[in-house]
Amino acid sequence: MPFAALFTWLLGPRALIWLAAVFASSLLYNAPQIGAKDRPGFDVLAQVGYLLVFILACWLTGLPLAPWFVFAFGALFAMHSHLFGQIMDIEPDARAGRQTTAVCIGARRAKILISALLCIEAMLALFISHKPWLPVFLVGSALWFTFDNLILWRDKPYATWQAKGFFLGWNALLVLEIGVSAIF
Repeated sequence: MPFAALFTWLLGPRALIWLAAVFASSLLYNAPQIGAKDRPGFDVLAQVGYLLVFILACWLTGLPLAPWFVFAFGALFAMHSHLFGQIMDIEPDARAGRQTTAVCIGARRAKILISALLCIEAMLALFISHKPWLPVFLVGSALWFTFDNLILWRDKPYATWQAKGFFLGWNALLVLEIGVSAIF
């Protein structure tokens, strides 16, 4: 309630529309029996709801909405990240009877899907960023998941330390980018 009041004070009635969209997005994902959470494919597509943060950020800063390719990149990023989490949870999800995309198509096909999403992100990154390393990093990540799928872990689950290493590496890269961008 405090955030609703603050955002409404800052943004006016459109804050209420944004909050309603956040509520609807959460409901569409989490609602028992009707939510996308246990509907293969829809569980990944539902991650598009995270784009509402982009809209709020633009409104709060007074900037115009970002171009379409920024939203497309953000949606694909949210989807591949969610799918990666599903791969890490594939065994407990299957034991619990959850019907996630990764459980239904298997770890190997989920890794292929992640690789495809990363390649599309790399193409979009050419529009978004003037930083040549970003598309290279995304294609490198796609190649990694392909290599992992064909040779390394294939359909075996990742160990916790491997998942943590991946996320720490990704965050370290982002912090490095922020630092380099601030200097130049």
